Amino acid sequence: MFTLFPRLSKKDTVLCYPPVQGTTHEYLLDAAVACLPQPGKMNKNGEDAFFVSVKSTSIGVFDGVGGWAELNVDPSAYSNKFCQEVQKCYDMEGIEDPIAVLQRADEESVEVLGSSTACLVILKSKTLWGANVGDSKFIVVRSGEVILQSKEQQVEWNVPFQMGKKSTIHPKTHGDRYQLDLEINDLIIMGSDGLFDNLFITEIVSLLDKQHSCSKLARRIAKLAKKKSINTTNDTPFKREALKARKTWGGGKPDDITVIVARVVPGVPNI
Repeated sequence: MFTLFPRLSKKDTVLCYPPVQGTTHEYLLDAAVACLPQPGKMNKNGEDAFFVSVKSTSIGVFDGVGGWAELNVDPSAYSNKFCQEVQKCYDMEGIEDPIAVLQRADEESVEVLGSSTACLVILKSKTLWGANVGDSKFIVVRSGEVILQSKEQQVEWNVPFQMGKKSTIHPKTHGDRYQLDLEINDLIIMGSDGLFDNLFITEIVSLLDKQHSCSKLARRIAKLAKKKSINTTNDTPFKREALKARKTWGGGKPDDITVIVARVVPGVPNI
């Protein structure tokens, strides 16, 4: 379903999306989303938006680029519009190619000022089809091992590829494609850069336990990312990338943190 970035209390930091009952899909996603907006944003609910399909076969994260706030433009307006168009394109119109879905959303969002990154995964039969533009990312973990990891796209340090009304970057020309045959109990972890700038992949994997629910895993990952984001001395991916770019940066990067954890489960047909 299309979901605007929600207002969450301390006791309600995770939204759960159990797989639908009665389906023709061989594999489904049992998903949970943890959202921790950064305080002080123009929109108190943050600048990220996320998508979990009503079909339980697709997830996405869309990160509104915060620099627009300097021009008195709410960065969440574009990412939410983009997310809404993804939902319409996939859930309502049935387009299943992830690049085509993102391209349509890009074209239908031009009336809104702003820009956003986009990361989308779609299940077709037993295969994952993914697309990414920018620095949101996803990984697929099987039996404790990362078997697929999307790559971040940046123009330069801390400037991600982004789609928007004034952008020359578009999914059909700049989007990365991914494809992987899945197995039951594979875990897909997707997040905005608020996750992957603050946690190394090894740290994320170390938090995974197949005995725990997706909601517990999402909460655990988001809490550690938040903890590291406000620490000015610890080692983080963002700090290392800053050093490569010959920039001075200490510790984590405060930001909105959106984490989706989705477990691959068998479809449950109507009886």
